[in-house]
Amino acid sequence: MKPECNSESIRISWGSHLELPSRNMDGTKSPGLAGVFSGYSSEFYIVAGGANFADKPLAEGGRKQWWGDLYVHNGKEWKVYKDFLPAPVGYGYSQEIPEGLLCIGGCNGEKCSDQAYIISIDKDGNPVIQNLASMPYPLANMAGGMIDRKVYLAGGIHSTDNPEATLTFLCLDLDSREWKELDSWNGEPRAFATSAVQNDRGHECLYIFSGRNFKGSKVLEILYDGWRYDPQEQTWQKLEGYFPVMAGTAMPVGTDKILFFGGRCETGADDNVIRLYDIDKGTITENTVAGVTIPVTTVTNFKGAEFTIASGETAPGLRTPLLTRGHIEYIN
Repeated sequence: MKPECNSESIRISWGSHLELPSRNMDGTKSPGLAGVFSGYSSEFYIVAGGANFADKPLAEGGRKQWWGDLYVHNGKEWKVYKDFLPAPVGYGYSQEIPEGLLCIGGCNGEKCSDQAYIISIDKDGNPVIQNLASMPYPLANMAGGMIDRKVYLAGGIHSTDNPEATLTFLCLDLDSREWKELDSWNGEPRAFATSAVQNDRGHECLYIFSGRNFKGSKVLEILYDGWRYDPQEQTWQKLEGYFPVMAGTAMPVGTDKILFFGGRCETGADDNVIRLYDIDKGTITENTVAGVTIPVTTVTNFKGAEFTIASGETAPGLRTPLLTRGHIEYIN
């Protein structure tokens, strides 16, 4: 029997999982990736970039490596395009758009990136890249969301040299292809925040939660707050509640809820919990997942009630090659 997880008004049925192949397609097991770009372009599922400890585990002195490979699943099988991206990169932001998969920023072992591009699959089934205008500055480890053809990016870092969490708030207009800096929330700088777009008072808003404030190697504070940005009023509002979801992922459910997968809890460890936030009630319920390991520093992609969590980190220095899939049902 497939494991299930219930949380108030929903039930999650975990399905059969996809597994990333090795980059050489030689039958060896992939170590998995964290910080990937991922999402659908038409019927094709794309995973790109990311980082891992491919040679040996972190606990054994392994060195972190960043990749520029592209993995494309056509519904039946994988194809791997080695070194397809402009540069090895991970921990950026990706967004499904009608034109393909929008990929923004990220970093590698040398620097953060200011690049933005769209990956799509042409009529012959081949991947292509369309470059967009660069961001005003490099950015990685940011949260984000898309509302009405505008992509918003919140928080993150600008540099890998003495990295520092920021109050960055940027907007990319997909029609004009122009970037704009906006006023940020009146709170702590952050990176590794979790985000989702959901309705509030009849229109979509951007929600950001948790994250951590740090400067260099010093963690100043793990954050448990939440904020809502209303693009119509161009205002931020702090949310009531406690959100221990740093580096987790989230998706909208129905018209007034946000579902969180995993994240960094108050003990300082990554938990294996799903949480359901009811926007109208201002409540959050949680349920521990059994039988499935929920990764962090990754992306949750969804089509209707179906979702896929793309690879990710299951413990410090450890990745999973699994693309965790599930189905959401409403409980009457």
